[in-house]
Amino acid sequence: GRLVVTCVDARHKGNVSRFFNHSCEPNLSLQCVRASSPVPRLCLFANQPIPKGRELCFAYNGGGDDVYNGGGGEADNGGGGANNGAYNGGGVAPRACQCGAEKCR
Repeated sequence: GRLVVTCVDARHKGNVSRFFNHSCEPNLSLQCVRASSPVPRLCLFANQPIPKGRELCFAYNGGGDDVYNGGGGEADNGGGGANNGAYNGGGVAPRACQCGAEKCR
């Protein structure tokens, strides 16, 4: 099959999830779902029961173990050290992760 790269940027437009923070130990997982359209729907699923009042967070970079290296992939999947594996195809300077998680990458 054909590999499709999807980059999501909610700086100018988005839904309520644009206010969710990043964590290297997220309580939500982001899944890209394509059904009857090349444009994906992004779905958030709980990784574990989330108590009332707990901050909702997900890994902005997809949360996996592979680093996006420009060779293609559904998402940048972390593990990138100082820049948290951030996809940098848009000219944005990489930044160190400051999520504060015990296992921060």
